[in-house]
This record gives sequence, C-alpha cells and structure tokens, in this order.
Amino acid sequence: MRCAPAGAVWVGQTRDLDKVWNRVSFSLRTGADPRRDLQAAWNAHGGAGFAFERLETLEDESLEFALQSALDERTAFWRAKLDAAAM
Repeated sequence: MRCAPAGAVWVGQTRDLDKVWNRVSFSLRTGADPRRDLQAAWNAHGGAGFAFERLETLEDESLEFALQSALDERTAFWRAKLDAAAM
C-alpha cells in the first residue's frame, strides 16, 4: 500500500489480495485501523491518495511451511527495498 502524498509505503503478505483490501480499507474508512501511521496518512490524504498494488506473486508450494517461509522472505525483501512499514 502506497500513499504518494505522504511518501509512505506499507508492505504485507496475503493469499487473498481482495479480501485484505476490503478489510484494510474498511478499517481505514471507519478510523479503526491499528496501524497509527497508516491511519494518520489516510486521515490526512483520504483514499484517493492511496494505491494498493501487488508486488509479487509466488508459485504455489505443496508444503505449507515452505510457502510461509517464502512469503516471509519476500515480504522482508520488499520492506527493505521500499523502506516500507509492516502492513
């Protein structure tokens, strides 16, 4: 999630992008998001200042722990690369 006017980026991981977007946007619109920095940026710039984008898609792994390990590794990579906060 990127807020261009604030110059801020948040990176997380999910297996269902639409579901996460619905949950996060609802919590932001209602002022109930637990991430204070994210909520403050939303309050200051509104939804129009935000972009929710997919950074990477991983191939399916047959083993759950392997998939979670790959997700964690790539999430850490993108947070470091984009100087992003946790989503």
